[in-house]
Amino acid sequence: MDKSPFNKLPAELRNRIYEFALADDISIDARSEEPIVYEDLTARLAVTETCKQVRQEALPIFYSSCHNFYTPILEDWPEDEQVPFLDEFVFFLGAWLKKPNPYLNQLRRVRVHCSAWHANDERDDVLVRILPLCIREIQNVLAGTRARLELCFRAQCNDFGEPQTGIPICVNPQDLPGSLKEAEIALQNEQSLIKGAQDLVAPEVTAEDIERLKYDLQRTRRIMGKFFDVLEATDVKT
Repeated sequence: MDKSPFNKLPAELRNRIYEFALADDISIDARSEEPIVYEDLTARLAVTETCKQVRQEALPIFYSSCHNFYTPILEDWPEDEQVPFLDEFVFFLGAWLKKPNPYLNQLRRVRVHCSAWHANDERDDVLVRILPLCIREIQNVLAGTRARLELCFRAQCNDFGEPQTGIPICVNPQDLPGSLKEAEIALQNEQSLIKGAQDLVAPEVTAEDIERLKYDLQRTRRIMGKFFDVLEATDVKT
């Protein structure tokens, strides 16, 4: 490594390169004892195996930006299955955090992804009842760490662009006013997208499609309102 041109770069520039290579869209699944890095992203992590110096420099950046955890909690499951999924997720996340790893103290955020696709009012109410338990359980696990909890809802409202992408709305329970503002911006952007599709005269976009998209957007606003009401009533540790 001493003779590598990369090592001759200033440390600040090397760190910027690590940040670019190990961006925060790297996601791991904490539903198993060893979090699984998804296959299409394993090549990025290979940089940490090149030599000891790169590993020592890159891994702290990886852990500080790698904060996406995927779990089936709050997704499309019956209510009697939600709590066991939550317990399993919390158990494995806690076991992982307790393992000897000098880089885990760099972890800043644990973002739990929750899907709101194909939802209805009855299912929304189930999620609302589970949400406070989810927050308390995960925050108990994070106690003593430097990481904070975020919830990311991906509400499906359109079929334009990338399929099944939806609206990513990230909520920091410790900053509800800021999160609410960001959620409103996301919903306004989605409304503009639907209006643009309505103004576009195209045979593949029918009036029925537009009405469905408008309804889905209204439903998303309702569920987000329910979620924020629950979060405001939940004791969130700071």
